[in-house]
Order: sequence, then C-alpha cells, then structure tokens
Amino acid sequence: MRSRAALLLIALAACDARRGTVDPAVADEIARREAFADALLADAGANAGKIRSSEEVRFEDGFSPIQLEPYEKFDGHAYRWIGKRAHLRLRTKQEPMELRVVGWVNLQVVHTRPNVKVYIEGMYRWRGGWPREDRPRPVVVDDKGFFVAEIPFLPGWAPPDKTWIDATIEVSSVGFHWLEPPELRVAHVFELEWKKKDPPPP
Repeated sequence: MRSRAALLLIALAACDARRGTVDPAVADEIARREAFADALLADAGANAGKIRSSEEVRFEDGFSPIQLEPYEKFDGHAYRWIGKRAHLRLRTKQEPMELRVVGWVNLQVVHTRPNVKVYIEGMYRWRGGWPREDRPRPVVVDDKGFFVAEIPFLPGWAPPDKTWIDATIEVSSVGFHWLEPPELRVAHVFELEWKKKDPPPP
C-alpha cells in the first residue's frame, strides 16, 4: 500500500511539474519522462494520461491537482475538479485541431442542467463550429451530469507568432456570492485532448 502511494506521489509530481519554455533539444527527454510518469500511474492503478500537463496542454488556474480518491461512481478514475471556470494553455499548431473535453457536473450543487462553454483566445467556440457553421451548438450536460465537448480550432484563428493559445472552460448557471466562494467542486474533467482534426468534407 505504501509503495502504491509513493508511486502516485512521484507520478503526480511529474505530471504537474512541467512548466515554462522547453528547449527543443530536450524534447525527447521530456517525452521519455512523460512516458515514465504514465507508466508509474498505470502501475499504481490510475490512468491520468489525459488530464496531466504535457508539452501540448497545460492545466492552469481553476483546475485542482489530479485527484485519485474514489468519488461517487468513479472508483479508480483520475480527474481534476473545476469551479465555474478553468483556464488551459494549448500549444499552437499550424493545422486544424480539436479540443475534446469529457467531464461530469455535480447537479446536486448547481441544481440544474447547465451548458458547458469553451472559449479559445477569448472567442466562444462551439461543437461543430467550423467556419461555415455560424449557428452556436451549446454543449448541454445529460440528466446524469455527463458532457462531451468537441471544439474545432483552425490555425488562422490565432496570431501566427503565438507559441501557446489560451482556452477557458465555463460551466453556466453557476453563481456564488463573492463573500462565500465554494470549493472547486462544481464539476470535474477526466479526459482532455488537444489533437489533430480534419475539417468535415464540404
């Protein structure tokens, strides 16, 4: 039991320690370390590969550290709690990309089925929102609180000289008095991918 806990502590530290600008000369070493951290997590019975900071995605303010304790029906799942908003940084790519977010909203806290919105570089982007689709299609959580947001992003939507772009995940219908801020227990994210995505055929 102690060895499992030690493995988790080492792996989680490796997952969240990757900050700052990375010299391309050490990219291979970083990739090896990320693979090692994933192997440690898998060895300890956790799969946190899709919710850890990497050279493509950085989890910033608004996200909790990676959680592994069982909660509700998520025994063994790794996840991050968020509040009303959570901030990401995504590596800029010169090809069409998709931000895929899978999570769960605690309906017992918000008492409604909210929309989940994603803003990239300050602009609201929606599922299926390729350039010719100008009608927003919001992501609404289901009756159990689950949601999947698949958000497209084209290279021309960000300045060409930017290495990283900013993204914000927002859960609607969440509001608290400023004197009584809640813990980050509104929703959690258990999968997040920033991947190449070809536009749909014309």
